[in-house]
Amino acid sequence: MSSYLFTNRKGVAPSTRPGCEKIKTSFKKRGTWFEKKRERLVPTMKFFMNRQEKFWKWFLEHENELADFEIAQERIFDELATELNRVDRDLCFEFGPKAARREFVISAGGIKRAFSAVSSLVATAPKFERWNVIGFRPRRVFSGSFQFGDKKINTEDVQFSLYDAGKVAGILVFIPGHTEGDMALTQIAYLLLDHALGEYDVETKIGPIEVLAPEMKTEVERFPFIELSKRFDDLNTMFGKSPMVT
Repeated sequence: MSSYLFTNRKGVAPSTRPGCEKIKTSFKKRGTWFEKKRERLVPTMKFFMNRQEKFWKWFLEHENELADFEIAQERIFDELATELNRVDRDLCFEFGPKAARREFVISAGGIKRAFSAVSSLVATAPKFERWNVIGFRPRRVFSGSFQFGDKKINTEDVQFSLYDAGKVAGILVFIPGHTEGDMALTQIAYLLLDHALGEYDVETKIGPIEVLAPEMKTEVERFPFIELSKRFDDLNTMFGKSPMVT
């Protein structure tokens, strides 16, 4: 897992996660709906496509540096984050370990508002021989310890419960040492969910998420965290939903 590097537009791991997708926008009403669509949507889409093209042009020009980013990681990550920020302020990235075709993951950082920006940017990616461009953080097979900030946990000590929250999965995550207001362990819980289920499914197929200490009494059966992906997919199959394929 340490081979994958996840950053936001400033090149560092986000410090918060819950609620960050709640962004409100407003505008003054003017003219008819069709006039608004003609005046606002078309120029916006044209500008958006230009930003996408400029990003991939920059990526191609710096392909060798990106492939060996370990040589000057801080500088390259800062430059890459800046270029992604020109496309959308909330885009993040990951790199896979060195391989014949290295993974380059474009993420929305768990912010639903930015999902369309991820999909559009990935859709316009050139065909690379050296890169496998992936939209949204995919599911990862992992075990062992997981660290965020000064907090570290062993995934074998983590449990979960799933329940029907009205045709959507509700999840309880039990992490040793968790207390109310502990943002570091809460962030670890969200990152664990992203790794087990993938960013897209976490944001589109999960309802309530609650992080609790193992000592908390609940009425729902608990399971080892390693079983989450299978049990989650089984529950969503009952709801008529399929997991995202990457």
